[in-house]
Amino acid sequence: MSIDLVNLSLKQKNLTSSEHSILNVLAFRADDITHECWPSAKSLCESTSQDKKTIYKSLISLCEKNLIVKTGAMKGRTKSTPVYKLTLSVPKIGCAQKPSVPVFSASVPENGSAKHTQKRYMERLLIKVKEKSNFHESKGPKAFKDIYKVLGK
Repeated sequence: MSIDLVNLSLKQKNLTSSEHSILNVLAFRADDITHECWPSAKSLCESTSQDKKTIYKSLISLCEKNLIVKTGAMKGRTKSTPVYKLTLSVPKIGCAQKPSVPVFSASVPENGSAKHTQKRYMERLLIKVKEKSNFHESKGPKAFKDIYKVLGK
């Protein structure tokens, strides 16, 4: 088991949940030095609780994304299980890693913030109430009671 590979597999982005779980299992079963593993489809099904077709589809997708490589060797008791090599890059010891911090813009969206949306909703609601009845502008909780009476809520 390679703890470095398991940690790297957990940090992978842009993967489906099935791809992610299979990559985690492969990383858990990979050799520390060669980064190779050869779990059977049956054992992957048992470990991830997924169907065989989903397993094969996810393995193909992981190969296309260059996260794993099929070495061409066959191992196992019947020599029918393909060997996969994980190509996740292992960080060098002692090197500082640049943290991946999401950057959020401080600007307000075009349609306003959440408070603006609530304010616009209340304004539209008051206009509807005024149109339906002779609503007098009163302040406080009584105004909301009147709104609910007119709207029938």
